[in-house]
Amino acid sequence: MIDKRITSTYPGFDESLASIKKFKSSGDLFSTMLTDGRIIHHTANGFISFKKWLLDNDKEDIGNSTTTD
Repeated sequence: MIDKRITSTYPGFDESLASIKKFKSSGDLFSTMLTDGRIIHHTANGFISFKKWLLDNDKEDIGNSTTTD
């Protein structure tokens, strides 16, 4: 098995790891903000492993933030 943390790209995802700023997921759909400000949407083939790859590489999951008013 390939260690995704050392892989700068993910199979089926066209953007490099360095270009990802943060992400949010809903089901198998990921909305990803890139460092240039673009938002792209990606349907992951392997939701759990794609999300793990992002988290293992310290990409911010804005869908799991909590706020209090």
